[in-house]
Amino acid sequence: MNTTTGVRPPHLGEEDLLRWIDRQLDLEHSRRVRGHLSACESCTARLDVLRERSRTVSSWIDEIPVRLPDPSRRALALTAVERARTRRRMRPTGAVGSLLRVAAMVLVLLGATLGTSAGRTWMGDRVQQAVGRDPGPLGSAILRVLGRDPERARLAVRTATPGADPGRPP
Repeated sequence: MNTTTGVRPPHLGEEDLLRWIDRQLDLEHSRRVRGHLSACESCTARLDVLRERSRTVSSWIDEIPVRLPDPSRRALALTAVERARTRRRMRPTGAVGSLLRVAAMVLVLLGATLGTSAGRTWMGDRVQQAVGRDPGPLGSAILRVLGRDPERARLAVRTATPGADPGRPP
C-alpha cells in the first residue's frame, strides 16, 4: 500500500519514495511523506539507498558519449511531425471524403468546360434551353458570363423554327 490509496500504510512504498526523490508528489502527498520520513528510520534508510542508486545510474548515464541534436533542428522536426499529424487528422474519410472528391472532380470538369470557347458555347446552349424565353436576372447574368447577349438570345428563342437549336440565332 502507499499514500495514494488513502489508507495510511505502516511504511512508504518504493513508488512513493521514488516520486519523493523526483519531486513528483503533490502538496498533500509531499506533506504526508515528509512527516513519515521524519518519524520512520526504516523508510529514511530505504530512501538513502534509493538516492545512492539514483546517483550511480546518473553517473553512468553521464559517461555515455551522446551528441545532442541542435535544439533549433529538433524544434523544426517536431513542428513538421505535428503538422503531418494535423494534416492526417484533417483529411476527410468515408462518405464525406468521397463526396468532397466527387465535388472537386465536378469543379475541375466545369472549369475545363468553361475554359474553352466550345465549352462555353455548349454551356450557353444548355442554359438557354433551361431558362427559356425569359431568362430573368440570374439567367441573364449566367449568359453574360458565358459570353452571350441575353437580349439577342431571347430574340433567337422567339424566332427559332421547330427542330432548330433554340440557342442559335436563325
